[in-house]
Amino acid sequence: MTDVASEDRRLYGSVDAAFAGQNVYLYCASEGLATVFRGAVERESLARAMQLSGGRFVAFAQTVGYPA
Repeated sequence: MTDVASEDRRLYGSVDAAFAGQNVYLYCASEGLATVFRGAVERESLARAMQLSGGRFVAFAQTVGYPA
């Protein structure tokens, strides 16, 4: 997407992440797993820990596990 403005790339990437999160929700529901899609995440800290660079960014986080 080199011909797309950086703010649009960020928007499209966030939308794609949301679609992927929805697929994870569907899978978890079919397998009896619990999941939470998180928008409130320390993006900068997580990006550093993951050593992201080159325009990559943390859009969301998603926790998956066994229900209590």
